[in-house]
Amino acid sequence: MPISTDHIIERLGGAEAAARLTGVGTEAVRKWRQSRAIPSRHWPAVIAATGLTVLIIDHDMTLVSEVADRITVLNFGRHIADGVAADVLRQPDVIAAYLGSEPDAPALA
Repeated sequence: MPISTDHIIERLGGAEAAARLTGVGTEAVRKWRQSRAIPSRHWPAVIAATGLTVLIIDHDMTLVSEVADRITVLNFGRHIADGVAADVLRQPDVIAAYLGSEPDAPALA
């Protein structure tokens, strides 16, 4: 069931508590309310503080690895992996599709 940005902010304890938790000012939290979106860089803290279950569709594997316990990976609509995030991010198909296969590519998990 979708919940609003306002509801998430209130679960965090209000605008001031949300600002403290994420290291931004209350003006930034006001902008989240106006835009009805919380920037993805703040999701790890928000998820940890609220215990929310979140469905994220994203190509930012750094973000995904920081917030997900379990992930499902699609490549051009084809399922290529599913499971515990740390294990999935080590699978060759996932590395080739999203992380790059160069020897000096950054390791995530």
